[in-house]
Order: sequence, then C-alpha cells, then structure tokens
Amino acid sequence: MINIKSRKAAGLTALVFLAGAFLNGASAADAAVTDISMNLSECIKLTSLEKECHDAYEQDSGDAWARIANNFILRYDAGNQVNGEMFSYIVYSFEKAAQRGNPQGLFYMSQLYRVGTDRSIAQDRDKALGYLEEAVKKDQPRALALKGFFQHQGLGGVYLDSRQGLELIRKAAEKGDAFSENLMGLITYNGAGVDRDPERAFRWFEKSASHGYAAAYNNLGFLYENGVGAEKNPEMAFRFYEKAAKKDLREGLLNLGRAYLYGIGVKSDYVKAFPYFERAADRNLNDAMYLAGWMLHSGYGVTADLPRGFHYLDKASEVGNVPATALLADMYEKGEGVACQPEKAKELRDAIIETSWHPYNDATMVPAALSLPEDFMF
Repeated sequence: MINIKSRKAAGLTALVFLAGAFLNGASAADAAVTDISMNLSECIKLTSLEKECHDAYEQDSGDAWARIANNFILRYDAGNQVNGEMFSYIVYSFEKAAQRGNPQGLFYMSQLYRVGTDRSIAQDRDKALGYLEEAVKKDQPRALALKGFFQHQGLGGVYLDSRQGLELIRKAAEKGDAFSENLMGLITYNGAGVDRDPERAFRWFEKSASHGYAAAYNNLGFLYENGVGAEKNPEMAFRFYEKAAKKDLREGLLNLGRAYLYGIGVKSDYVKAFPYFERAADRNLNDAMYLAGWMLHSGYGVTADLPRGFHYLDKASEVGNVPATALLADMYEKGEGVACQPEKAKELRDAIIETSWHPYNDATMVPAALSLPEDFMF
C-alpha cells in the first residue's frame, strides 16, 4: 500500500520518548532484574571508587550506588569493556540505587523498563511509569520533564493535561535540565499551549546548548538559518549544525549536509554533503533518504549508483516523502535501478496527485529539520 503524505513544515523528525501507564502498582522493591552480583572488594576493583563502594555496602547509600552506576556508564560509553557484563553492572547498581529511593536510580529504571533490553529486562509499560512516578515525587528533573511531556502531548497512557504538563516541563527546565530547556524552546517556538515567542525560544535553546545538548545545537542552527528568533546568520547556522552533527544527531547530519549542498554559511560542496545525507539516511530520516537517493541517482557529489539510489528513494517513499515518490516513479518508468514497470510509475503518480505537492526544481531547497521528541505535536 502506498503511503503518500503532504510534507510537514520544517521536516519534523524525532527522538524516541514513549512509555506506558502504571497500572499494577510496581514498586522499586521488586525482584532483581539481573543475575549478576558484586561484593565490596569487586566494587572497588571494578570502579576504583573506594569511598563510594564503602558507603554503598556499609552505609546502604542510594546516592553512592548511583555514583557507582554512573562510573560504569562512563566506562561503557568510553568503549571500555563494552559487553553484556558491563551493562549488567550498570543495571545492578541503578537498581540498588532505586531500591534505596535515589531519584536518578528510579528514573534510570523507568527508562530500562520503558524500552526493554535484549539482556535481562523485558519491556514493561506498568513498571516503567511506576518508577517514573516515584522519580517525579522526588523532583528528579528528567522525570519531571518526561512526565510533563507525556501530559502535554497525551502520550504513553498518561491523561492529557497540557497546562499541568507544561508546568512540569518548565519546573525541570528551571532546574537546568537540558532536555527540558530544549523542549521549552520547541513549545515556545510554536506556541503550543503558550504565546508564540521565537526570541524566547531562542533563549531556551541557548540554555540547553550550554549543556552540550545536541538537539539544541541543531535547533539553534534552524533559527539562525531561517532568521526566526534571531537575526539570520548562515555562518552561525552552519556552526551549530556542525556541532550537532559531531554528536551524531541525525537531524544535525541532515542539516550539515544541506549546508554543504546549498552553500549555507559555507562554500557549496556536493562531495562533502553526500556522506552526511547517507549517515542520516541509514538512520531512517525521511528527507535524508530522499537526498541520498537523489544524489546517487544523479551522480552529484558521488558516483551514480542507481540500485542504491532506488533503495533510499523507496524507503523515503514508504514513509510518505513525496519528492522521493516522484523520482521513484521516473525510475520505474525508465527502468533505472529497477525493472521497467510503467504501471507502477502510474500508481505512484496517481498517489502524488492526491497531495498538494508541486515538483521540485533546481531552486527548491529541502527545508531544515528541527530536532523533536517522537510524536511531539505542535
């Protein structure tokens, strides 16, 4: 079945933030979720945190367990001992922290149950929100933000209450939580439950970016490129897109590729543009799949490769990218990268007629993409 949708403003794309309703009374004292164990001497040997390990084992300190867990995360993220055992130590330590009421431990456990793992934790919507509620009661900033996001958007089995959700997000943002500051920027940018104020949105994005938050880098670039909330400044847009791309944010990769493609704050360079589109396309970003496919089809910036181009265009078309569908129809008609199928070309073009899309020309730019949590609705 062909799925053709009209293009959404600003190429809205997403990060995942979903959870389920807490129905079964799950508590932080539930049975252990990992079979691993660790005694005091092993803790010191593995983390080099002698004081924290003694506090955890001898003082029963939840805060100490959270610091131990964070130490394991640093090792895990740094690529040291990246294996199932290291992950299990992270879960083990955060579970210990959560059982002792540590806010970070409670929030971390909520996220583990929200997404599930392929190791020891099955996805459990009830427990996910149960731990989240416990963390909210303790004013954990990210928990406040996530609960507020659910309420503001009516997601994850949480009742819709935009005003209460906004207050939770604002409370978390005022505590300096980068995700919340970025979310306040998005809400203020479009007037979602508040007066639209792009200049104030810009300030929220700046606060979030000051913590190194990749999505805020990208969103600042978006405002600078479009001259909204700040004076138009292509060079600053390029700088922030580059910062976001260096953190491997897929919207940042797309926008940096666009900067090189269209010469936004930098000299146009198709060869430099393509790898950024390809990286974002491999992470299923709609416009990136179209642009990667278009460049592979045309041979701009990369050796023409019709089968690879078809692959990306087909994926983009499946998620409703109309320009990709139009180019795909041409390829079916001409047998480029795929067997000649005039009837398939007609089917695709008929689907396009139902939209308000007009064919691209050389002067048409694929719009910049904001970085949004998944299912965020303006």
